[in-house]
Amino acid sequence: MEPSQIPTLKTGRLFLRPLSKTDIEFIYKIRTDPNVNQFLDRSIPSQPQEAAKFINSIIEGNLYYWCIMYRQKAVGTICLWNMQEDEVEVGYELLPEFQHRGIMHEALQRLINFCSDTLQLKNVKASTHRNNQPSINLLLRNRFTFKEDDDDDFQCFELNLLEQGTGL
Repeated sequence: MEPSQIPTLKTGRLFLRPLSKTDIEFIYKIRTDPNVNQFLDRSIPSQPQEAAKFINSIIEGNLYYWCIMYRQKAVGTICLWNMQEDEVEVGYELLPEFQHRGIMHEALQRLINFCSDTLQLKNVKASTHRNNQPSINLLLRNRFTFKEDDDDDFQCFELNLLEQGTGL
């Protein structure tokens, strides 16, 4: 999805702006951070050019992908992918030095409201590694409920927007 089709979202402290081709250095940094990758099952870029290829694949794909900006600095990403007629899956990552500050909680709340109010979806899903307790806590604080074990390492959560409302 072209960045021009993705709105910039704002919260009290954050700007969620569309990923752009100028984000190579940041995407390389976050996708090579061992703490960020600890619970993710993805390939790690060995050079910045691989981050550029990743960005191009995101821009050409059918998903919403934002850089989380905090104090004018890119600190994480959040995305909506695997879009179906009335549901979507959310994914997120945050640089370790910005974790435990409520940044991802704030970004996820804004994204949930976007899913309900703008996209008019019924469900938001998320998968996280069973040992990633901070991610599990984030989902539970945002009223996601545990649904099932995806496989040996991942758990699935779901937020029913019709039942929950968006009063986050």
